[in-house]
Amino acid sequence: MQQSKFNIRNLFQRSEIFINKVLVSGDKTPQEVLYGDGKSKIPLPAKAEVATFTPKDMCNGKTNVSDCPASTFGWHDPGFIHSAVMTNLGPSTTYFYSYGSKIKFKTPPAGGSDELKFISYGDMGKAPLDPSSEHYIQPGSTSVMAAIAKEVDAGNVDLIFHSGDISYATGFLVEWDYFLQHISPAASHVPYMIAIGNHERDCPDSGSVYGLWDSGGENKVPYETYFPMPTSAKDKPWLTRTHFVECGLRPMYSSSPSTFTPNTDPNFTASVEPVLVANKVDDWSLVRISEFGYARVHATKNELNIEDQMEVEILSSGSSVYSTSKLHDYKSDFRVLNRRILAECSNGTTNIQIKVSSKSASGLLNEEYVKVTVSGVSDPSNNDWIAMITPSGSDNDTKACLQDDWNYMQTGDMSNLPLLCHYPIKGQNMNEDPNYMNCKKEGNKSNCSGTLSFHVVNIRTDIEFVLFGNGFINPCVLKRSGPIKFANPNAALYGHLSSVNSSGTSVSGDKTPQGVLYGDGKSNITLLANSKIATFTPKDMCNGKTNVSDCPASNFGWHDPGFIHSAVMTNLSPSTTYFYSYGSSSVGWSNRIKFRTPPAEGSDELKFISYGDMGKAPLDPSSEHYIQPGSTSVMAAIAKEVDAGNVDSIFHIGDISYATGFLVEWDYFLQHISPAASHVPYMTAIGNHERDYPDSGSVYGLWDSGGEIGVPYETYFPMPTSAKDKPWYSIKQGPVHFTVVSTEHNFSCNSEQNDWIKWDLRSVDRSVTPWVIFMGHRPMYSSSPSTFTPNTDPNFTASVEPVLVANKVDLVLFGHVHNYERTCSINEGTCKATPLRDGKGIDTYDHNNYKAPVHAIIGMAGFMLDDFNATVDDWSLVRISEFGYARVHATKKQLDIEFVNVNTTKVEDAFRIIKS
Repeated sequence: MQQSKFNIRNLFQRSEIFINKVLVSGDKTPQEVLYGDGKSKIPLPAKAEVATFTPKDMCNGKTNVSDCPASTFGWHDPGFIHSAVMTNLGPSTTYFYSYGSKIKFKTPPAGGSDELKFISYGDMGKAPLDPSSEHYIQPGSTSVMAAIAKEVDAGNVDLIFHSGDISYATGFLVEWDYFLQHISPAASHVPYMIAIGNHERDCPDSGSVYGLWDSGGENKVPYETYFPMPTSAKDKPWLTRTHFVECGLRPMYSSSPSTFTPNTDPNFTASVEPVLVANKVDDWSLVRISEFGYARVHATKNELNIEDQMEVEILSSGSSVYSTSKLHDYKSDFRVLNRRILAECSNGTTNIQIKVSSKSASGLLNEEYVKVTVSGVSDPSNNDWIAMITPSGSDNDTKACLQDDWNYMQTGDMSNLPLLCHYPIKGQNMNEDPNYMNCKKEGNKSNCSGTLSFHVVNIRTDIEFVLFGNGFINPCVLKRSGPIKFANPNAALYGHLSSVNSSGTSVSGDKTPQGVLYGDGKSNITLLANSKIATFTPKDMCNGKTNVSDCPASNFGWHDPGFIHSAVMTNLSPSTTYFYSYGSSSVGWSNRIKFRTPPAEGSDELKFISYGDMGKAPLDPSSEHYIQPGSTSVMAAIAKEVDAGNVDSIFHIGDISYATGFLVEWDYFLQHISPAASHVPYMTAIGNHERDYPDSGSVYGLWDSGGEIGVPYETYFPMPTSAKDKPWYSIKQGPVHFTVVSTEHNFSCNSEQNDWIKWDLRSVDRSVTPWVIFMGHRPMYSSSPSTFTPNTDPNFTASVEPVLVANKVDLVLFGHVHNYERTCSINEGTCKATPLRDGKGIDTYDHNNYKAPVHAIIGMAGFMLDDFNATVDDWSLVRISEFGYARVHATKKQLDIEFVNVNTTKVEDAFRIIKS
């Protein structure tokens, strides 16, 4: 049997380094490792010790118990585990070793040296690299290990610490082989240190504390055999390192709801926590984020930097680290900050002042960067921060705080009540201004100060800046600025266009009907289009329930939307430039804005841009409720395309603002898209983060919309649909017929939407619009690993794909998965035709001999990017994980589609569909 790559262990750390090399083989003859510095011609041999285990070592020695996998139906021969110690190695030195192929590795720093870089995580396991079902799948493991391997390859890692729940084999022992292969790209190059978890140890009557069945009868035996740590004896899996005390998996504190067993054990806390405190392990700093990832730590003798790499939980403490990960929380600290009790700080606040500097003496402008200066601070701290909060003076809201702790579980928040007291829009640490902390270092404690810049847009309600101490976890109020008003809270703002008949929509604090003045700029005659007014209330959110404390949109995320004004500009000619201004004499008029109508249906040419999953990001260093890091650069690039006259329309196919129940985020999003959406029609499709909510009629019934259930989306973006909450429609522009659907509403055969799709596609006149493009949010195909829910739904594919093929849909555009992927001409999971590539690298699909549509996933416009599986199906032709957008140019005989990478401004993929 061929040997398999495995891993190295850092056993001791002195002036010399001893590395234990572990490998697995089907041969029990002791093997050896050849190693050296790559300079000497004489490699050193290290002889291996051999270990294995049998069914008698599992399940407390009982091999005839049918309920214990490890010794019965889950047993698989482990072969022989060979461990060899490489001695006389220097610290922080590059070596090479071989037990088959030559592998490069670097020893970690010596104990007491100045610097260490390590990665830590728990609960990894592995996932299949093909579409197989398996015994136990951990969906995030592939992308996390791929990212860690990149860090290792780049030389950024000295050690890896995996704190429990290693392979999740749980008695199905062949899973260990797959796991060992899974970690090899990292563990073969740097020491891979581990702590035991419940899924390695726990089994009834085995001596484990909890006596549950979590290990499937493994009783730690495979764990200790595959990972020989520097412990004192068998089944005593605790160890100390020069830099670390490795204690294990279960945490002392958790804000997550428990499942089958409690996440924490007060006995563990009572027994161990006093020891940590006595030995100066400082207060915990907890970050709660539910995304796959790992913790990256950089330690020097004077500073410890912990980064949330790809958003991961970590508990950190002062100059020592106690790392543990049992939790799987959902929200970040800032995201549930409005559920904290905002008490006054006990002392040191007498002389503190907050000054807010605006460009206008009469109040805040519709958009500006305000400077917030804090002065008179006697003892500045890295835990001091400023929040921008609305509405100000909301102390009375504490009386309305709901008292049902358990109702908040879906937001991942287990804070003490009362909680619904303030609405924090954004916040910044005071140490963003280095002068704030330098003052303390210089010894001038009487009047320390700092200044931060906040990007503010007109949200109609007063705002207030509040200085907090104690960080995000247990904030206390140091000083309030007092209410700050906007100069014109009723101003007409955030105008954007849509088709058909060029409807314009804006937001205002005034419910009096407003209008749009428009014309071609040549005639002295200006036309007026009066607005229709819409708004929504907490009763429209969360299935009409305003007293449910687990639903942000009607509760702790509610913000008054003002009034949404929509007016239709009529009698416009296609492909013509016009100008418009919106508002009224009482609230003021917007600046004159130039726009161009899209081409008429049946005309020869159309240029449009499409993408999904954009959201927005702060234009200052603030933390916010939900940040989509790529959104700013993508919208800036699109605005340039619009300014250059290269765009007739924009199609944003789902996951629009990511407000998810925190409604002030819609104002920031509308301001974010205004540079493009005010000049060309901005067409949308609904996504899960606009619609999904339990018992609301959405297909999936998850909490993704935060209780918005499509109401803000349909109010801000009135599309040409047939009725409320039926967000499917079609439009015709140039030579293209667009069919836009909702993947969140019932799409099954004979449903209302499915019947409409059939009717719409059958009604297409190909002599007028030779191209049919189908759009929705969730894709039918994806090569990315799923996370909490599957990326694709076979029911959607089975219900809708046959209709697309039968009606010869040319191009299918989806979002939801945050990357770019292009398929062959696909149906039923197989390629029916493949494109031909020309000399310029452009793939051409010939639809004169139509077989099936081409699919493209374009969900890469803002949200954190998704990786791809290591192994993909043949139908996946191009995969790019970069921020960008799709640019399409349609003529009557040709569709040209390009993926534009906004980081490089280059076209990363180009393909063409032709027909005569």
